[in-house]
Amino acid sequence: MRVGIICEGQTDYPVLRAVIAAVCRDPGIVIVPLCPDSDRLHYPATGPLASGWQAVRAFLQTSGDFLAIGTFDLVVVQVDADVLPKLSAQLLALPEDPPGGLDALCRHIKGWAREALPAHVVVVLPRSASEAWLLAAHTKVKRVEEIEDPAEELVQRDLLQRAKDGSVRKSSATYRQLAEALADLSVDERRLEELPELARFVGKVLEVQKVVKGAKKGR
Repeated sequence: MRVGIICEGQTDYPVLRAVIAAVCRDPGIVIVPLCPDSDRLHYPATGPLASGWQAVRAFLQTSGDFLAIGTFDLVVVQVDADVLPKLSAQLLALPEDPPGGLDALCRHIKGWAREALPAHVVVVLPRSASEAWLLAAHTKVKRVEEIEDPAEELVQRDLLQRAKDGSVRKSSATYRQLAEALADLSVDERRLEELPELARFVGKVLEVQKVVKGAKKGR
């Protein structure tokens, strides 16, 4: 199974990768970053090649056709839900949307692509950021997806460190190490009940994997 990941930055990639690998349980799985590309993953998140939700938008706006050619069995598009305040004026809620849900944001992100995204492309919206899942994996903190700044919580527990300027120091190496604990969390149904956005992500991955397996059996 080949998986491509379009994410905001270098520290989101190892988090998403760990979840996908744990859920799929496929020894032959290949997971690669599409945005930021592999070269950019070697730079600090605050450096000149840093990414963000704008880069995800740009990728979908300019490379949406690429996603339809079948190079990957699954493509994951990640944008942290903390982007909501910046995009709220552009979102269109529907009467059937559940209160407090992220349906409008999900539709908006899909709309960045010029054409409708194919079924094997799934959108994941960590609430409020992917660090919440790391916090859940390493602590007993409850309702982590409701915490406004989970990265700060990781600092308070000495799981992340501060840079000299007071910001949270983020590196792909540190996040890769922290993400190892997601292997157990991602397949623990009881724990997933406390993490609705992670559970939704896991469900989407499993759904696509089921389709892929069915297609291969039918050949």
